[in-house]
Amino acid sequence: MLYNYYFLDGLKSYIDFTVLNSPIDFISQALFIRRSKQSDTPEIEDSRIKIVKIVLDSGFVLPSDYPTNSVGFAVRKVLLMESVADRFQVAKHMLDIGFQLFTNNPENNSELAVQLINNRTDATCLEIIKNNIAAFKEIRLSVAGSTNGSNLADYFYWVKEDMLAVNFIRETIGLDISP
Repeated sequence: MLYNYYFLDGLKSYIDFTVLNSPIDFISQALFIRRSKQSDTPEIEDSRIKIVKIVLDSGFVLPSDYPTNSVGFAVRKVLLMESVADRFQVAKHMLDIGFQLFTNNPENNSELAVQLINNRTDATCLEIIKNNIAAFKEIRLSVAGSTNGSNLADYFYWVKEDMLAVNFIRETIGLDISP
């Protein structure tokens, strides 16, 4: 069913995703199962998102005892699908039911934080940022000349040279350029 959206769509009314032994597997498998030897195409990403939406729309809620290190990668995968127009809405829905925005991988976290800040003009993306301000304050990135890792304001000032983003980070997240 994960390979064929039409079968899953036809059978979705007969499947109760909320009582399966491992309902998260449908979301994770839909997002990560290998479909070809090449990178994902926009069509494959669209198919993945359709399946995730079916599970989310079923009323599925992430079990409280599910390992937290497993649930951050799924949200990251969705947010990095640039060909999917409503990726921020899908990711927000996932966050609302218990998925994590960030994981224990600092490189993935910094990549995701930069992606979100770059897309801050999207209302749902902005909401995701505002709902996770404490986590954004903890992000550390490598900036030439820094020894301990730099914050997001430092990165956007010294590397990206994006003063609009620096002002956004200062006003919304509460971070400033390091002295």
